[in-house]
Amino acid sequence: MMLLLLMTATAVTGWMLTLEQFVGEDAAEDRHYWAFNLTLAWTALHVLTHVVHWLKHRPVLGADGT
Repeated sequence: MMLLLLMTATAVTGWMLTLEQFVGEDAAEDRHYWAFNLTLAWTALHVLTHVVHWLKHRPVLGADGT
């Protein structure tokens, strides 16, 4: 859910930068910058947790391959 919210925030702040009232406004650019970086960090954390889960719960193959 958090990833979806962060992606939405990135999209909305990016769209805001196309509006005349926000063009060149540093605060709007900063919000977009932070939304993007948080999305990137959260995605990396999400992938890392899946890798850790896979490493902890991967099947142990026996000598007969099962």
